[in-house]
Amino acid sequence: MSVEIQKRRCKKCSKEAIRANVGTYTKKSSKRWIGEDGKQWSGLTCPDCQRNRACVNMRRLRAERKGSNESGT
Repeated sequence: MSVEIQKRRCKKCSKEAIRANVGTYTKKSSKRWIGEDGKQWSGLTCPDCQRNRACVNMRRLRAERKGSNESGT
């Protein structure tokens, strides 16, 4: 199996990075992309931007849950 290598620009931070196709998931049409640092790319978003987005979403969800618990509902 040959490894496909691409130079890709992140859609969030516009940082250019090299990523490699290291195979597929159980669904054969979905490719698995790994960056230079060994972290997985999520579509067109680099691993660092994906992690930051996940942290922001978790903070927002926790704040929403805390707010609903304090209101007594």
